[in-house]
Amino acid sequence: MRFPRESWWVLRVVRFLAVVGLVAGIWLPGVGVAAMVGVLAYFCCAAVGHLRAGFTGQAFWLNCLGMLALTVAMLVLTRVL
Repeated sequence: MRFPRESWWVLRVVRFLAVVGLVAGIWLPGVGVAAMVGVLAYFCCAAVGHLRAGFTGQAFWLNCLGMLALTVAMLVLTRVL
């Protein structure tokens, strides 16, 4: 996708913070919802990046959009239940 290699560390930090927030959300529901919104924003940005780069192969549909749909479903279910 032509994402600069020197910026990959940012993605690792964002993913780590998302995991910490989701785990903390087990005990602090507000933190979990905030983490899910952050994960949703992450996957929205990833989808836009994939589309802008023209990378719309199987990995895009399965990984990026699949995780985006799963995140939306979990956020909706969390708010409903």
